[in-house]
Amino acid sequence: MNTVGFRAAVLMISIGSGVTAGLTQQHGSTIHPRIALESAGQRSMETVNVDFCTLVHSPETYSGKRVRVRGRVERFIHGEVLSSDECKGKVYIATPSMVTPRPAFSLIQDAEFEAYDNACIGSAPGVPSDCRLLATFEGRFDTRFRFVKGKRTCVARGFGPDELMSMQIVIAKVSQVVVDEDSGPAPDVSRSP
Repeated sequence: MNTVGFRAAVLMISIGSGVTAGLTQQHGSTIHPRIALESAGQRSMETVNVDFCTLVHSPETYSGKRVRVRGRVERFIHGEVLSSDECKGKVYIATPSMVTPRPAFSLIQDAEFEAYDNACIGSAPGVPSDCRLLATFEGRFDTRFRFVKGKRTCVARGFGPDELMSMQIVIAKVSQVVVDEDSGPAPDVSRSP
């Protein structure tokens, strides 16, 4: 039996015996069995189009699924998040090489990805400029929450640096990149003219 087959068999035994809180990885973090199944290539990934606000208000519905979502990218020194002006909520943006276990798909690094990757970069390395970046992302959506007996329950560690984010998208494709370099910083209304 190959390694993937063995992992899938162990996972099925774990799920069958009621151990669904998660699987322990080599670094001590916990993953949900749905994520492990997908990464082992056992789950077909049809892409679901979803509005950003719907995604963050009902994350359990889309957890472990491949989604296509559009939002505003916020860049920080330690990573990027997807957000929207229409609702609260942030989704950590990860690439397949950043997550364990690695998904069964790879990141498509085409011209659209290059436009996204090079947009809104400040003059100093890792420092974002004051521009607005919108993009559509396609990839696997993960959340640390599940409904257990009708109640939202945390079943895994978070995502991103220090595992503080509740949701992430592991991107496979970036498209429809729009950059507004002239948006500039928000005006300071705390001072009088």
